[in-house]
Amino acid sequence: VYTDQLNAGNASAHTTAQQNVINMEFDINLSYTIPSNGKARIVSLKETTLAADYNYLIIPKLDTDAFLLARITGWEDQGLLPGNANIYFGNSLVARTFFNTTTFTDTLSVSLGRDKGIEVARTMLKDKSSNKVIGSDRKVERVIEIEVRNARSATAEIIVMDQIPVSTDNSIKVNAGDLSGAELNELTGMLTWRKKLKAKDTQKFRFSFDVTYPKDRRVDI
Repeated sequence: VYTDQLNAGNASAHTTAQQNVINMEFDINLSYTIPSNGKARIVSLKETTLAADYNYLIIPKLDTDAFLLARITGWEDQGLLPGNANIYFGNSLVARTFFNTTTFTDTLSVSLGRDKGIEVARTMLKDKSSNKVIGSDRKVERVIEIEVRNARSATAEIIVMDQIPVSTDNSIKVNAGDLSGAELNELTGMLTWRKKLKAKDTQKFRFSFDVTYPKDRRVDI
């Protein structure tokens, strides 16, 4: 961006914003000289500093990487509009996301991408799991262990999520076993653990369940 005013800084210091019913208008009180070479130029219209908490979202059933999330508060009065956003962290582009400002919550969650500093493994413990026939039924027992290691030099706040099956068929029965203190959503079967993991520490999360169903049925577990 080229400007004909010396020491003008960026445009955010010379911009006023007014929100209308359907859009946001920016009035830039600053002249620019833009070369006619067909190249795009970026102009900073507004700069705002907002408070944010950081944690790692881990869903190893879907992806064994940890995703760093920024939970932003105090954004409601900034006149932000929903749209695509480039996320920079440490002066590097780490992700592209959709910035949804139509939410009714007071906190916006923005993904800052994968973080290899949090190591995750999910394993079915075969020696503690079983598959057996009892009369006319088959009973399948599963024990799953999730191991999370914080290889970073600072404490990390982690949210670990997994799931046990949910049955909508009366002939298929699901029983939850030991959930290692997880929060259980009985409607969806979602399990959630929230922990602070010290630097270089490892935490294991283990849960179990069993499914009983007619042996002549095929059920994927």
